[in-house]
Amino acid sequence: MDYIEDCYARFEMAPRFYDLLVKLIEAGNTEQLQTAMECGVQMLGNRNSLYTLIFAFLTTGKYNQAKSIIETSELVAVQARLQWYARLCIRMGLEEPLEKLIELSRNMLQCNRDQMYHHLLTLYAKTKDWQKCMKAWSSIQEEGFKPTPRTLRLLAHVLKTNGQPIPLEVSSILENDNAGER
Repeated sequence: MDYIEDCYARFEMAPRFYDLLVKLIEAGNTEQLQTAMECGVQMLGNRNSLYTLIFAFLTTGKYNQAKSIIETSELVAVQARLQWYARLCIRMGLEEPLEKLIELSRNMLQCNRDQMYHHLLTLYAKTKDWQKCMKAWSSIQEEGFKPTPRTLRLLAHVLKTNGQPIPLEVSSILENDNAGER
């Protein structure tokens, strides 16, 4: 913690704050976690510290704690922060935390659902898991938002490269999009 405080004092940066929170949560050290969060709020602000804590809880499998923070703090989505964590999950192959983030952020104000699902499909493409891509497609339909052609192309690509048929709805949307580009 001293290292992070020193870096912030010198450079106005708090490197590895997320990693520190993950380690404290894994160790079950709630007292030092509280101290770290107090310092984090002073250095990064309340919203950024809360996002970092949510991500640390997701990474450590403490989904109820992450859910509680999201529900009680009424966070407005900060796409840059959500994107940072989604990309971390993709890079590290963290499927369940990313899936939970998508589930928990469903009612978050101003959350770009298409972008969130695009990240999830990117992770599934990396693992070649077309079945999970189809589950994500079902979730997209249940949520009722219109996915972008970029997200649909990714879904179609994963299915096609794994020898699976592309759902008619996806094909027709992509065809209509391509017709509009001509």
